[in-house]
Amino acid sequence: MAQILRYLKFYGFELGALINFAHSKVGIRRMIFEESPIDFEEKFERMMPYVNEEDKVILRQVLTHIKRIARQYGLGYHESLYRKLIAVELTHHGISCGYDIHVPATYEGEKLGTQATPFMLVENRFLLHVRALIDGTTAHDFLTMRTFLAELGLKVGWIINFGRNKVYIQATAVKT
Repeated sequence: MAQILRYLKFYGFELGALINFAHSKVGIRRMIFEESPIDFEEKFERMMPYVNEEDKVILRQVLTHIKRIARQYGLGYHESLYRKLIAVELTHHGISCGYDIHVPATYEGEKLGTQATPFMLVENRFLLHVRALIDGTTAHDFLTMRTFLAELGLKVGWIINFGRNKVYIQATAVKT
């Protein structure tokens, strides 16, 4: 039910129908939708020793735009849509952002090739990993982020999860 309401909002429609033909008879019910506010869970402690004041200014702007997207579009979309929304929003506000970047793979100093990733590179100094529809952040997300940060020679990355009930934003960092 909530998904159709999100699509109506996204496309700017005021009326839609959700019909479930799975039961022996079709039920029709009219409802008024009251959107609940979106909660945010933010954890930035891990990155603080590795960011300077200029970094903080950029990251605050990124956070503002991520929150704006979450409030405007809500939860329930696929992570690829959120990545595109973030890229468009950041670029519109003068923050360089690329998505679906390639990360070099090396072994004992020898370049093996590159790996396509769903990660985003912001201002050529921060990585963003956008997730959706899972609760919390997984250890795999952190491990992958830290590996890619090291391979790219970057210090700070954020894992952003547009979860089922709230938006989780967690930072991690590596020494370069």
